[in-house]
Amino acid sequence: MISPIASRGDGRVVVVGGGLAGATCAAAVARRGRSVLLVEAESGVGRHSSGRNAGLIRQAIEDPVLSQLCREGAQAIHSRGVTVSVSGSILICAQERIPASVLEQIEHRKVEPDELSERYPWLRGADLGGAVETPTDGIVEPKVLLDSYLEEIRDLGGEIRCGEAALEPVIETIPRGGRRVRGIVTESGLVSTDALIVATGAWGARWGEYGGVPIALFPTLRSLVSVQFSATRWPRRNFADRPVRRAKHIERDSICGHDLSWVWHLREGWYFRPERGGLLWCAGEELGDSPSDAVFDRDAPRRLAEVIERSLPALGNLHVWRHWSGHRSFLPDRRFLLGPDPRLEGWYWAVGLGGHGVTASAAVGTRVAASLEEGVEAIEPELAFRPNVTANIGVSREV
Repeated sequence: MISPIASRGDGRVVVVGGGLAGATCAAAVARRGRSVLLVEAESGVGRHSSGRNAGLIRQAIEDPVLSQLCREGAQAIHSRGVTVSVSGSILICAQERIPASVLEQIEHRKVEPDELSERYPWLRGADLGGAVETPTDGIVEPKVLLDSYLEEIRDLGGEIRCGEAALEPVIETIPRGGRRVRGIVTESGLVSTDALIVATGAWGARWGEYGGVPIALFPTLRSLVSVQFSATRWPRRNFADRPVRRAKHIERDSICGHDLSWVWHLREGWYFRPERGGLLWCAGEELGDSPSDAVFDRDAPRRLAEVIERSLPALGNLHVWRHWSGHRSFLPDRRFLLGPDPRLEGWYWAVGLGGHGVTASAAVGTRVAASLEEGVEAIEPELAFRPNVTANIGVSREV
């Protein structure tokens, strides 16, 4: 087991990665009175996964361990004073996918198919069984949430360096064959530290290789497509190979922006968030990818059209307005990896959030910061370092 950082002095903590995971870790470390430096290679924070999502606050998760973090994280978001649209959420098939023990912890109610069809005319004819509404879920702008953490870091005396890539860790050998982190090398030179928090998202496995502590972290690509109801079919210039049949009974005015709950079909994977004049859609794909600045998947609108044709026969004509892609990174068991790595003293993880970063990030930061002083006991065993995080290293996958 790694010795708590407090036993080695009170040196500055370095966090690599300027997304929500890194920012919440840095803020939580600063709250504990520690000196902290957040390093981000891009010219601004949140340029990758944290800035390329739908901003959904979701508390009811299939995995009870992750659901606990999401409940805590949602409460933290509501208490931060940032603007949150408390629109609520509707999870279709929740009664068969979400454990009863999870739902018991969250304010919710069952929603019948007829009510869903009444509220969302374009869902008529779809499989709407087992739906549950969570009124305290909603939508937050990821950038606004991230900026609130950056402001807190600065207010507490922490330092943020953007546009300065962290190149590699500095590791030294200690007695009895052990190793420990002593710093990182950035484009500006050497930065000394006794504790390094790796919150690099899709680049987590690469940093594991740098430190000689490999993990099996798989980035997957998922796309968001913002569509509007239109009198015309999807044009080919918007990359849709298949037109969507027209449904005259759906009126454009029925889309009321954040007045309606966002909807996620757990069995089929797709979800949408109402926007004024249209919908922000995701087909729910997980395509194996590599760490990179995610390039838009040109097949995303076609896949969405196929989902609509197969599952949503009542949906009207759609016109692609904008679209983008981002990464969601998973470990083999699809749980987070948080806290100390027993293979390398001073190395701490905050990776593998797999699409739950917006909701769970505050709880992630709190736990990782606590583990600097309390060791692995601050982390749930299911989320701390475990043997299966190194399984299938080097094997890519496409889901």
